[in-house]
Amino acid sequence: MLCDQGHHAQARIRLEQAIVHGSHDRNTYFNLGVALLNSGEPEAASARFEQARSLQASAQSWEAYFDPQAH
Repeated sequence: MLCDQGHHAQARIRLEQAIVHGSHDRNTYFNLGVALLNSGEPEAASARFEQARSLQASAQSWEAYFDPQAH
């Protein structure tokens, strides 16, 4: 929700904490990529998007809204 609300720095902190605590959810990694991209870190974002590709999404999470044309 933080990414969708434009709070990318806060989202990044929360999502990184989730990964440290063992999240293997595709949406956690994808959403971190969105937060990083919107924070001006395209290389780090790309790495997280790549990691997300190999994971399954949990039914209890959702993917952040991402408009690649908005940048």
